[in-house]
Amino acid sequence: MNSDYFNLICVEGHEPAYNDLKKLKYNNSEFLNYVVGDGSEKTFNICKGEDMSSLLIPSKKSMETFSIYKKRAEILDRKKVKTKKLDDIDEIQNVDFLQMDVQGSELEIIKNGINKLSKVLFIETEISFVNLYENEPTFGEMDIELRKFGLIPHCLTKNHISKNIISPMVLNNDPFKNLNQIVQTNMVYVKDFRYLEKLSDIEIKKICIVAHYCYKSWDLAFRCIMSLIERKILETKVIDEYRNILKNENLERNI
Repeated sequence: MNSDYFNLICVEGHEPAYNDLKKLKYNNSEFLNYVVGDGSEKTFNICKGEDMSSLLIPSKKSMETFSIYKKRAEILDRKKVKTKKLDDIDEIQNVDFLQMDVQGSELEIIKNGINKLSKVLFIETEISFVNLYENEPTFGEMDIELRKFGLIPHCLTKNHISKNIISPMVLNNDPFKNLNQIVQTNMVYVKDFRYLEKLSDIEIKKICIVAHYCYKSWDLAFRCIMSLIERKILETKVIDEYRNILKNENLERNI
């Protein structure tokens, strides 16, 4: 995908993670050191497992129930931070595609970013079915808020579906071996593609590009291309060209 078609803005409030991000070299990219939230001062809890550090406190009940998190959830330090609303980040003008993994603060970010997200086309976010933190919003609350932007669930990312065994059972002395209980996942929401007529040509093009390159959602990209053909933005031959591309992607069924 040609990077000239997009700008990448990464926002990271945790200093060590921010410093690692700055080492990455991407065209048209910018890295911002903000803690995104509701604009108030909060306490940032630095946990033993860095990926569990959060503005929220790990739930004691959940840590006891899903013991693989317990050691990583130990709070080593706390520091006061000033959060910044997404709507108040001047470096961000508007958002087409938002990806979040902020350990329980996702809903707060969305509620304080309504203006910047007014035309959002995709949101990929970590969603909890069982809260791991105190006062962490779970799937139902997130789903209601995301649908207010005209988004609907599209897919679960294959590399991030977290199932955890319920304590005290342990299988084959392996605490990471799980059964059925789903705890978290990364879920992708997309602008409701049943109503593409409400979107501009460029918005449909953006959905098509993200669907194809980021998620291999060939059917969604296909629908977008057909919509653009119907609008006479693309020539009819483009759909046959896309079919040929899909053959090269080893898509096993006929299109």
